[in-house]
Order: sequence, then C-alpha cells, then structure tokens
Amino acid sequence: MSNQTELPNYAEPIAKALKNLEFWLSRPDLSSLMIGYSDIEEARPQTLTSRVEIFPKPRIGKRTAVRKRHTHDQPQLIKALWPQDNLVESSQFAVACVIAGSADFSIENYFVRCQTGDMVLFLPNIPRQDGVQVHFEGDTTDRVCEVLWISPLIRQDFGMRGWICRCEGDTHFRSMDMGNCSVENKLLVELFTGFCREALAQRNRRIVYQLLSCMVSLFRDEVEAGNIMQAWGRPRPETSNTAKDPISEAMAYVQEHIDRHLTIGHVAAQVLVSPSTLTRHLKKRTNKTFQQYLTEVRLKRAVELLKDTNYTIKNIAEHVGLKQGQFWVLFKAHYGCSPSDFRSNQELNR
Repeated sequence: MSNQTELPNYAEPIAKALKNLEFWLSRPDLSSLMIGYSDIEEARPQTLTSRVEIFPKPRIGKRTAVRKRHTHDQPQLIKALWPQDNLVESSQFAVACVIAGSADFSIENYFVRCQTGDMVLFLPNIPRQDGVQVHFEGDTTDRVCEVLWISPLIRQDFGMRGWICRCEGDTHFRSMDMGNCSVENKLLVELFTGFCREALAQRNRRIVYQLLSCMVSLFRDEVEAGNIMQAWGRPRPETSNTAKDPISEAMAYVQEHIDRHLTIGHVAAQVLVSPSTLTRHLKKRTNKTFQQYLTEVRLKRAVELLKDTNYTIKNIAEHVGLKQGQFWVLFKAHYGCSPSDFRSNQELNR
C-alpha cells in the first residue's frame, strides 16, 4: 500500500501473516480449508489436499461446564472445558491458519495435521483445541509451527481480532510482540459471517474462498492503515505472570524479522542483554552459535517457501534475508543440492 503507516510491534506480524494468507487464498491449490465438524466420519469426506491428514483421538476426560454471569454486550464465550483433553467449547466461530511449519488441531474425537497455508474453521459449541497447549501430537522433537488465529471480538458486531502463537517442541509461546491486535469494522464481521455460512452450506467452494479472501484483504488494509487497537482482555497467565525469557524473545525476534539483516548486537539490544550473554545462553539452549541458529532459521523458512509457493529463487532469498548467491551456497552446503533442484525433487515426489 502506498500510504502504509509505521505499525507498532504487536500489529506488524499480523499484517505480514495476513499478506501471506492472501497469497495462499489466491492459489487454493496450495492450501486447504477444513471445517471442524463434530465427528471424524463427517470430517473425512471433505475435499482437502493430500498434505492434510486426519487421525482419531478419543476424548479421555469429562466435560466441565463454565458458569459465568454475562451481559448483553459481553456474552459468555467459553461454555465448557475438558481439562484432561485440553479442549474448550466456545460459542464463537474461529479460524486457525498455519503460517509456518505444521500443526495439529484437536476437534471432538479426532485431530487434523495441517501444513503451512492450511486453515481450519472451528465451529461453535464443538470441543476444540484450547489454544494454550502445544499444537503437536506424538513426538514433538524438532517440530516448530506458527499459527494465526482469527475470530470476532466479544461483541460479534464490533470487529475482528487476530493473534499469533508459536510452538517449539513442548513449549507454547504467545505474547503481544508476536502479533495480537483488533480492528473495529462491522463489514469485517459481515464478511466473516458470510464466509462461515457458505462454508457450512458447502454450496460453492469458490465463493467460500472469495469471501474469506475479501475478509482477509480488508483486515490487512485496516491493520496497515493503523486502524487498530491492542486485543481485548489481558494477556494469558503464561505471558503475564512469569518473568520474561530474553533468549526466547531473541529467538522469536529472529523468526519474525528473518527477512532483515540481523546481527547479534542488534538482536541482543532488542531483548536488553549483552551480545556475550545472548551468545552464551543461546548456545546452551540450542547448542548453536547465533550465526548457526540464524542460518538454520533462514534455511528452514526457505524450504517452506520452496515447497508451498511459486516464488522465484531470488524472491525466496530476499524473504529470508539473503543475497541470491549467498542463499545458493548456504542451501547447497546444508541440503546437498541447489534450491532449484530441491524444488524439482519435491514436485516429482508429489
């Protein structure tokens, strides 16, 4: 946009994620939209890409009703909990979009494994992922994902909210700086409601994608124009009642600004520690130097883009903060083939 304003830290990641989502929606063959029906047998017949997998996962705990007084302006969102299963029953629609890596989402008696670009529409009053636990099932070793969540505000005619969470192994991260903001715009809600209705009616998949694309584009325009506010409510206890971890913040900063020129001095300054402190603790956490970690993050993001987009090699290099020649050398040293050969091999194996 020509008149894009400088965004606060909590809004910039949302704008970037919505931009990526716009691209994936313009190419429906690159992603799937799954509806989280109440039963696995109802969910399986949906038209999805082969990358989306559905697995049974019977509930093991009991439903606990949540009794809370509410008003006309603030209806009760969470109606029940399944503490042993990490499920909630919400009165709202919500969309979860995988913007990096792969993620698992639990729904009723099954879970769905989605890849970058895939989306799940969660329906009201059906047990679903609580959004606090890691979005992985089974072995979590080396698994990483980022998820953009979109839902109406508490007053459903008021506006929309977007926030991002990240999972690394057994750890779930969520903070304002990772992306968390709201937009006051009734048209956004109308588009979102129309999208939800058409998706449930299963009348025309093209119209479903068009409605969702319009909503995402308007959401992005509003965010980039600065018509935003910090998301309603207080941060969850996992981020508000615990001491900040500068190393986790540094790792998140690298992930969010991977397209920029990053130095250890710059990143250390962002999290208010010295370069030597960051070096020492990052080595303990990852067994890698800062440069090794930075290169690994860049190349993993490049692999996702090679698999899931038709960006040119030059554009992918720019997206991960490298010059094309430098990207080629690092990629071949790490994966044993050029980026072009890697993409060709992926296409042959599909």
